[in-house]
Amino acid sequence: MGDPLLTLTKRQKKLSIQNIVDKERNKLQITGLLKGSELIKLSMDLLAPEEDRIATSTSTATNFERNSFMASNLTLLLRLRTIRGLQG
Repeated sequence: MGDPLLTLTKRQKKLSIQNIVDKERNKLQITGLLKGSELIKLSMDLLAPEEDRIATSTSTATNFERNSFMASNLTLLLRLRTIRGLQG
């Protein structure tokens, strides 16, 4: 299989990223639109140096899954921004 500690660490990071996205989703719902620069900053914040270190020790498939997960969350934020803009 794999290293259980590494698996746990990856799961915790994934949950941490999801928590950030959930908080930002709530922020969008409460305060309205994020400015484009804030959205870009949010997406860059998701790639913390610690996450990069974990990514270098994992397989290409895992890196792809991590990047896909982050891209889907960014897409969700963009959709929420667009929907909120259409409502306002």
